[in-house]
Amino acid sequence: MNPGVPLSVRSDEPTGIGDDVRDQQDLWEKVFCRENLMVALKRVERNRGAAGVDGLGAEELRA
Repeated sequence: MNPGVPLSVRSDEPTGIGDDVRDQQDLWEKVFCRENLMVALKRVERNRGAAGVDGLGAEELRA
């Protein structure tokens, strides 16, 4: 909830409720497209990123 909005106009529904599902799907497809994932992987490798919470190191991602 937004504390800056008066109680009379607040909504308990999450932001985006009723948004077009297609728009959201398009966004996820852009996020997970191979080209974007490769750019992100190269950035992590260049920065010598540490293993994540799953213990998977950057060198193991390429496979």
